[in-house]
Amino acid sequence: MWWIVSALTFLLGTILTKSCCKWLYIIAKTYRRDLAGIRILLGVKRILKDIQTNDLTIHKQFMKVLGKTPNKVAIYFENDTWTYSQINTFSNKIGRFFSDEGYQKGDAVAIYYENRPEYVGIWLGLSKIGCVVALVNTNLLNDALVHSLKVAQVKALIFGTSYVDRIEEISPQLGNIKIFQFDDTLHAKEVMPNAINLTEKLKTCESGNLDILPTLSHSDKLFYMFTSGTTGLPKAAIITHGRFSANVSTLMMECTPDDVFYDPLPLYHYTPAMAIGLSLLHGLSCVIRKSFSASLYFQECATYNCTAGMYVGEICRYIVNAAPKETVNHGVIKMFGNGLRKETWIELVKKFNIKRIFEYYGATEGNVVLANLDNQAGSIGFIPRYLAKYYKFQIVKYDEKEEKPIRDENGRCIRCDCNEVGLIIGRIERNILSKFRGYTDEAQTNSKILCDVFKPGDRYFNTGDLMEMDELGYVYFKDRTGDTFRWKAENVSTMEVEEVFGKLLNHADVIVFGVEIPGNEGKAGMAVICDPERNRDIKALSYGVNKKLAAYAVPLFLRVTSVIPTTGNFKMKKTDFRPEGFNVHHISDPLYFFDSRLKEYVPLTSELYEDIISNKVRV
Repeated sequence: MWWIVSALTFLLGTILTKSCCKWLYIIAKTYRRDLAGIRILLGVKRILKDIQTNDLTIHKQFMKVLGKTPNKVAIYFENDTWTYSQINTFSNKIGRFFSDEGYQKGDAVAIYYENRPEYVGIWLGLSKIGCVVALVNTNLLNDALVHSLKVAQVKALIFGTSYVDRIEEISPQLGNIKIFQFDDTLHAKEVMPNAINLTEKLKTCESGNLDILPTLSHSDKLFYMFTSGTTGLPKAAIITHGRFSANVSTLMMECTPDDVFYDPLPLYHYTPAMAIGLSLLHGLSCVIRKSFSASLYFQECATYNCTAGMYVGEICRYIVNAAPKETVNHGVIKMFGNGLRKETWIELVKKFNIKRIFEYYGATEGNVVLANLDNQAGSIGFIPRYLAKYYKFQIVKYDEKEEKPIRDENGRCIRCDCNEVGLIIGRIERNILSKFRGYTDEAQTNSKILCDVFKPGDRYFNTGDLMEMDELGYVYFKDRTGDTFRWKAENVSTMEVEEVFGKLLNHADVIVFGVEIPGNEGKAGMAVICDPERNRDIKALSYGVNKKLAAYAVPLFLRVTSVIPTTGNFKMKKTDFRPEGFNVHHISDPLYFFDSRLKEYVPLTSELYEDIISNKVRV
């Protein structure tokens, strides 16, 4: 059909204006895609109406699935299987125990635990009694971990025995937070002092359905999920029952109850949590594992007869690189996720014969959601060109030096042209997906809202992400704004890293930013420290950052310089150092590389530099 329209465009070209021809061409190339998008939008509207009309909560939807398929496998884990009935039994014990302990609707309880079926049962059980579950990143250590627990105002912490050393280290700083140790190996072990043995307590709990449940609404809080955002330490983003249900149900539009999802990603992140949501709310089976393995990804998909897989961009590169010469015979026909680079996308599809890649974009706490529906490699989604000006998502001109949107003489933001990089923002509206519930901290919430954007009184969510839209309306992710970079599929706050370095270096001037390494998604961290005397103990610094920071947050590169220039208001200038990156051929200052095997910084020689940029050294 499209070629007919294209032919008409050509024939009418002599009598129509150039502008008309261009728009006819765009319509001809995108009408199938846009019709698919309209179908999705109408489906989303039905989903939102259903959630609001029936006031759907996670528990209500789970009980419907349980009633239909109590003995179906909900979760595969290693050699174990959990049916819906088993998850219900375990979650009932969790809910009953914490209810008897006095926990009630609105209380926050944190989980610091590895991927296991019990992880799912714990948060489902807590949600049944109305508790808000804080899903804490298990990479967080020391101050960042304590901060996360306190910013979420948790009353209790449930942690796995494998993390006992980390919890012991921070326990003096936890104040009145109750600590529950769950022995995930199910063997009797010594419990940490001041911790309650949750495993033993659950043995005496009844497993029947809870008799009295709190009155919950779709607008009530379900999760706190932690995000670095664009500045500072982790923020606790608010996820409601309705928001989670809507996101999961939208994903379900491209799935069936017969699909089996492979989800090896950490469940404290929103993307893998949605795969679990597909299982609990819609009856799909889901495979989880303790930690991601690139070499086993498609092997395990074949073992469990998976038809769909979850990803984040960085792991796809690992999968492609670790793949055996002979392609594994698997049944995966579609993959869902975000952050997949065009080059890796093409290799993944070709090497493993994946029919559909559903790349989507959406910040954990944000209201901007885009989806790639037609396998356009590298695109995070699209905005119909003929609706672009009126769409609820807009890409506006952004001043990277001033770190804020550019406004015209009337104080209004300026829309970007095609192929122009700008900040993507989302209009804040009343429906479930367009609301911005923000964070537990009101000031942080307000800092993400742009006001009077295109007209007086309008409000938009600032994603902090730079995007570019092409002539056909496809949108491409370009970079993060502010003091954040993304590495190993995690957002890293440069302010957090700078604070750790500052303490270790007795408050020396330090700046941190992200640098690109060829062949790698995201940006690796680089720290520049001011040390005119060149007398810093690099080995001691290595030990300190390795102990204080999550592995993905440790800067890979270190530069020691005599002075860090400042702006007129005494803000240290990163722009002077970013362009040079870690190029040893252009930098005379001493440079170091963090060797993950030695866990310390080693001199960055010309030979090592060449090995890194040619990917001979794995980072």
